[in-house]
Amino acid sequence: MKTLLLKIARCEEIKKVFSGEESPCKEIVESQGCGKEYFHVPEPWSGNLKTAPILFVSSNPSIDKKSEYPKEHWKDDCIADFFENRFADGKKEWVKDHLYPLLSDGKHREKNVRYWKSVRKIACELLKKNESQIAPGKDYALTEVVHCKSRDGKGVKFARKQCSHKYLKEIIEKSPAKLIISCGNHAHQAILDIFFNRIVDEFRYKDDLERERIKKSSGKRWFAFIKHPSRYGSNQFQQKEIKKL
Repeated sequence: MKTLLLKIARCEEIKKVFSGEESPCKEIVESQGCGKEYFHVPEPWSGNLKTAPILFVSSNPSIDKKSEYPKEHWKDDCIADFFENRFADGKKEWVKDHLYPLLSDGKHREKNVRYWKSVRKIACELLKKNESQIAPGKDYALTEVVHCKSRDGKGVKFARKQCSHKYLKEIIEKSPAKLIISCGNHAHQAILDIFFNRIVDEFRYKDDLERERIKKSSGKRWFAFIKHPSRYGSNQFQQKEIKKL
């Protein structure tokens, strides 16, 4: 698991861009507007991927230049601790109250991460827990189809095929999650392409929830497709629509 995490965090495409080689990841890498030394490394996932029963998959992580976040010079163990223990039990309190990231000056910012707040609400509904009982990173994990950070999804459409085909299948195969929740069209397109051999320009919703099912050697998994929570509201699930996890 750690090998894959570090492979993504130290993705070879980043080196290509900074060395001037052509890459579909060029726009998203350069969108950070900094040199390699200050570049926020790709985000493999957040939470305990190997045990979490629910996995949320989104487009790409949003960047906040003020946050305490792994750079290339960080040691491997520290990078792994940041992502795997981001919400609890880390070497530092990387995130306060599951919502407030640590700033590089050692203080937590006042503004919470809207996406984290939205998916926590969905997880509470699915697992029938309240916010004081839910444990982000343990009850659910988070990943993306494009792992480099950017503002407002810049560069995602160009990097999506390269990044998702490189890493997404292996991430999901290593996860035991019986429910994988795809958030937003970029995630839908990548998942449908890789797991269902379907290419779509835009996902068409019959309602707020669409479902697909695939069979794995370990049993059945459900893929749920929802509008992106941080843009379209809470996407309330109907519990009766979801099989027991």
